[in-house]
Amino acid sequence: MNALDRLAFASAGAVCLAVSASLWLGLPDPWWSAISALIVAHPDRGAVLSKSVMRFIGTLAGAGIGFLVATQVEGAPTLQLAAVFAATAFAMFAKLRFRYAYAWMMAALMVVIMLYMSMVSPADLYGFAHDRVLEILIGVLFATGVNRLVSRAEPKRSQAPGAAPGAAAGADRPEAVRWALIAGSTAVAIPIVWSTFELPSLVQIGVTVLVVLDRETAAARERGLQRLYGCLLGGLLGLLMVPLPGDSYLLWLGGLFVGTFLFLRLHLSRSRWAYVGTQAAIALALCAITGNGPTDTILPVLNRLAGILCGVTILVVVTWVVDGLLAASRRDRSPAT
Repeated sequence: MNALDRLAFASAGAVCLAVSASLWLGLPDPWWSAISALIVAHPDRGAVLSKSVMRFIGTLAGAGIGFLVATQVEGAPTLQLAAVFAATAFAMFAKLRFRYAYAWMMAALMVVIMLYMSMVSPADLYGFAHDRVLEILIGVLFATGVNRLVSRAEPKRSQAPGAAPGAAAGADRPEAVRWALIAGSTAVAIPIVWSTFELPSLVQIGVTVLVVLDRETAAARERGLQRLYGCLLGGLLGLLMVPLPGDSYLLWLGGLFVGTFLFLRLHLSRSRWAYVGTQAAIALALCAITGNGPTDTILPVLNRLAGILCGVTILVVVTWVVDGLLAASRRDRSPAT
């Protein structure tokens, strides 16, 4: 087994341990622990620790701020949408201009999630924030601990090409402002579309769009499509796990481990399709883990999968529209020949 296989194996184990710990503690949505362990998985030990710390601190700060903001604008749709726009625009601007962009992104993402939650179930805001922080902490603790154990006997890897952890993305201010406006406008459109067409899973749709947004329109579109492919792949495997008997916990956990390992193997590789593996692993966690363990009904799985797919569709449509508008603008400004 090579180093990449060992890391994927260990990370899949961390996911299953995090889920088991969340279930043992009686937390309502252990898939948040699974996703946190998945997202921080990385070949570089320093990157894992840095990402884990930034994810937890950002989540904790965002949950507190989001709770305060959401309670103040509860029942006022215009103010709720304005707050969603401001938080999402700030998240995109911070992603492109600030140091420690991942922490800023996680904080703003949590604020947006809390605002979306206030539109769906405002009475559950405090419990929602409390449980999410605990579930995410469990995920990053297991991911970091397992990564340190596995990599202790191996030489420290050099950091992957790209920005160092905590470094700013380096976009110029006009570009960052432009993308902040696009991100904020898209986030406002989501609850409007959700309410108009009575779509499922508002939170899933919102998280999907915010996470996939990228500074380049083409990159955002490609990531959106790869997210779609990954979600379909992971969602299909999650659906196949639904017929398992409800008391077959070890069989269910084994299926979760195997599927997560295979998808993480792709996620951790340098393949251009690595993001498909990332999203397939996340979709598997979302679809295979519902409530307090193995799911025995297909409806929650279909609702979550539909929410993810709706988010991807909205993003792809928006980026295509932006592409068309920008192309038309360039043609209008070009001198006649």
